[in-house]
Amino acid sequence: MPWYVWKIGRGRATRYIVLLEEFPFSIPGGSSACVQLYDKSMRRIGSSSFRTGWRLMPGAASLRFSEELDRYVIVLTTLHVINGPHIAREFLAIGDDRARVVRLEDEKGTLLGNDYRFANSQIGSVPDATSEGEWLKILSSGSKPEMLEALEFLGGRHEDGSLRSTPSVQFEQTSYDQLFAQLISSPNISELVANLTKSGNKWIHEAARFAVSRESQDQ
Repeated sequence: MPWYVWKIGRGRATRYIVLLEEFPFSIPGGSSACVQLYDKSMRRIGSSSFRTGWRLMPGAASLRFSEELDRYVIVLTTLHVINGPHIAREFLAIGDDRARVVRLEDEKGTLLGNDYRFANSQIGSVPDATSEGEWLKILSSGSKPEMLEALEFLGGRHEDGSLRSTPSVQFEQTSYDQLFAQLISSPNISELVANLTKSGNKWIHEAARFAVSRESQDQ
């Protein structure tokens, strides 16, 4: 059953947004979501599925128009359980017939980083790009949701090789470490992200500063 259903637009531009959520079956466990988009004739035109957090329990969801992104976003509130991350809000941008997780916040509205070391801990998705040129194109595209998704990856936590030799680690590890190492070693990427810290858009400014701070810690 759908968890929430919203209608936006009018006439030919009418869209229905359906949010489905899978709650943890046990603790420890994770939650996940699926956002489906339908046109006015109820024909499905897009679908996005992703994890919404390890040891995070979805609380409620709302749809609002974001001035920061100039588009609709789903605001998903979450509660951490038994040593879960202190993530209070997840922002899912709606556009291009899909949804993207573009921002994570704590209770005070402070930007938080994503954790890409494990498939279990990762929230949302990663840009479908594997080369420096593709990432430069995304970061300079002017599409705020795409730029924020990319900056979130660059500012997130990544495997440094130490976990691979740890027998006690039971989580499924991701394969993003080589991509991340390639990107943060690129002078072009670093220069572009540094320039984005001067953005007049609050979310992009904060995400770029977060990414620059994370990059300096990893060097």
